[in-house]
Amino acid sequence: MVISIPIGLMCAVYLVEYANRSKLATTISLLVDVMSGIPSIVAGLFAFSMFTILLGPVYQRFEGSVALSLLMLPTVVKSSEEMLKIVPNDLREASLALGVTKQRTITKIVLRTALPGIVSGAILAIARVIGETAPLLMTAGTLSIPM
Repeated sequence: MVISIPIGLMCAVYLVEYANRSKLATTISLLVDVMSGIPSIVAGLFAFSMFTILLGPVYQRFEGSVALSLLMLPTVVKSSEEMLKIVPNDLREASLALGVTKQRTITKIVLRTALPGIVSGAILAIARVIGETAPLLMTAGTLSIPM
């Protein structure tokens, strides 16, 4: 949750509020769509190989959390993006008409209005990740316990 929810929320805010059909927004939405179809064993293998090759077998407990956050990220981004799209443009325009900055409008008006939907999307992502055991077996299964 600590890894996926902030990154997913920032991606959703960028896609809805700042990106005007740019190449970066198209790339981010394409990657999120592709990541939603990744099997859990592939995410576990990716995290295992990334940390084993780069850092050695020291960070095995962190590997599982990275693998599960990769599985959780698309759900958080898509649900947050849809909830941010539902917020009426009249609220944004009224806030900007009063002289509030765009960043303050997003944090105080848009995110607070969409908060119940964002929380429910995060709970759905957590529920999906709780059911995934393959990444944890892949990454923590090689952990040797000294006797």
